[in-house]
Amino acid sequence: MPGFRIGAPALPAKDIAYIRALVRLFSYSDKLDWSFVDAAPYTAVVAEAPPAANRSGAIDALLLTMPGHAQLTQKIAYPIRADQLRDWLKRVGDALLPAGAPANAASASAGYAVRYKLRRWPSVLQLDGDPLRIRMATQMSRKALSAADLAGLTGADISVCAGFIGVLHTAGLLAEVAAPQTPAPAPASTAPAPASPAGFTSSLLNNIRRRIGLSGK
Repeated sequence: MPGFRIGAPALPAKDIAYIRALVRLFSYSDKLDWSFVDAAPYTAVVAEAPPAANRSGAIDALLLTMPGHAQLTQKIAYPIRADQLRDWLKRVGDALLPAGAPANAASASAGYAVRYKLRRWPSVLQLDGDPLRIRMATQMSRKALSAADLAGLTGADISVCAGFIGVLHTAGLLAEVAAPQTPAPAPASTAPAPASPAGFTSSLLNNIRRRIGLSGK
């Protein structure tokens, strides 16, 4: 599965624990392919929304953001409403899946084998200053690669590679490259199989015996 990564590095510990529990719950109850992580790289981040004028200083809203995807940003109420967080994760996860990739965890592993080549270099926001993303983009600019290929070349977790491919695909930066077709197996020969040495020897001996009149003995 893609294994998209969400974190909340700047929130209070109690909110981090609550979001972590919600994401774990959604991964089972709604089969969402997200996991809560404590360190970058992040696919998405939960942060405190910009402060409103003349407020007391308490958190009153959260912002769900994704690097390079302003159109997917959403402000949600605080305290956190589970349904808002769940719906956003589902919408964003669906948007990040490469076209044609399965949308459920049971079959999504098939998407790891699809190979893509980079059409053009990603923006600074899409790379997010992440050395791993830069390495993956460099590799994909050279030749068509799948998430499994990227994981092998970079040593990164395959879910991280799949998540980055999803980001690039959503931005229209990838071209899918068809896998080479496996040659069809050669048709089975209809010629009779050559006699084994033991069979040939037995036949020859029988002929010799008949010629010298020993076949009946």
